[in-house]
Amino acid sequence: MGSRWGVDTGEQITTSRAIGAIYSGNTAFWGRYFLHTFNSNFLYDNTEADELVSNTTNIRWIVPICSPSYALSAGTYTDGINVATDFCNYISARLNSSASPKVHLPTLRIDSYGNPMQRVYLDVEPDAPLTQDFWNGWATGVYNYAYGGHYPFFACAYINPNASNHCYIVGGNSGSNTCNGYWSQQPQTGPCSLPGPTWNPTLCSSVIYGPKLWQFQISCWPYDYNMSTPANGDDETYYMLYIY
Repeated sequence: MGSRWGVDTGEQITTSRAIGAIYSGNTAFWGRYFLHTFNSNFLYDNTEADELVSNTTNIRWIVPICSPSYALSAGTYTDGINVATDFCNYISARLNSSASPKVHLPTLRIDSYGNPMQRVYLDVEPDAPLTQDFWNGWATGVYNYAYGGHYPFFACAYINPNASNHCYIVGGNSGSNTCNGYWSQQPQTGPCSLPGPTWNPTLCSSVIYGPKLWQFQISCWPYDYNMSTPANGDDETYYMLYIY
């Protein structure tokens, strides 16, 4: 499976944004906030799934993003646990919604314990003062979050591999602190459009599971443009929330 194209937005998905994000019918996924402590208007809402289904048959996957405040991202282990719990609670509420269409956990990628493998991303902006304690708390909160008799959420990070010590903090961990992959913010290419370049994200060698997504264009309002990894012949959309 080759790369798939995708977008992410802070703003909610509307009819015009859904139509504008379609690239020759090949835009596959959309990144959205399931926790945002700056602006509640940025939060994903179940009506957005209907916008995607109504306006394209191909954008059916959602990537959950967690954006804590800078105060929390510079905080304690307990802060990390609390933010992760709020984040996973919000995803769970959307999964339990009676709205139709709705989002569902992956069914095509299951771990050795029978858990659906849903990758979720902590938004670590380049100037965010991330601490080891906060990452360990957040990753552990995600790891230990039970839903539907499973532990489906796998902690990942959206990072600029060139920024400060972010690679060092999220990488090199084991057990409940493991970073299960990252979304690379670098390098930036042009122009602001799809399709994207050949897969070549900036690497964060300390994260052994490697890059899963690459945001190759930022702030092409209202979209950021992304692509998924073609590595190992896998399909990264199988690790995203699915709409039907």
